[in-house]
Amino acid sequence: MHASGVLVATREHAGFDSSLPKADAIVTSEPDLPIAIFTADCVPVCLTSRDAVGVIHAGWRGLAGSVIPRTVESLRSLSEGRITAQIGPCIGPCHYEVGEDVLDSFRATHPSAPDPSVVIEGSLRFDLRAAARWQLEDAGVEVSSSKVPCTFCDHRYFSHRREEATGRQALILWR
Repeated sequence: MHASGVLVATREHAGFDSSLPKADAIVTSEPDLPIAIFTADCVPVCLTSRDAVGVIHAGWRGLAGSVIPRTVESLRSLSEGRITAQIGPCIGPCHYEVGEDVLDSFRATHPSAPDPSVVIEGSLRFDLRAAARWQLEDAGVEVSSSKVPCTFCDHRYFSHRREEATGRQALILWR
């Protein structure tokens, strides 16, 4: 979807239903209720706390629209205490060339964020991983420090930018 809506899933949402609200993030405190998002270059984020879990599909629009802080806030409404995050495979700045308008959109909504732009071989790139990590840490979330593979470089992963007709990675989580 590439937006910033958050769905709080309950048992009523179990199963596939095309009438469900559109969202790029899902949180739940329901035990044994799997939640999932799909990505092919966007940033998949897994959030866990003592009593709730969340998954986020964060593209540049979602990052500019604050999908990560909104999801953290929704998760906090379901569970007290520490929240931890894991960032999954996504396109790296090595291959994510963007126009100035994309970065301007992010900067306009997050003026205190470190600059997520990188110039490589004369072209402007957006470091989605760094922007996602900053939003998580700014929201008080502990982020795992594991290395995140680039979906474009690593052919084990699907990449929309590498092959427009491609599959998707699924991030499925439950508590």
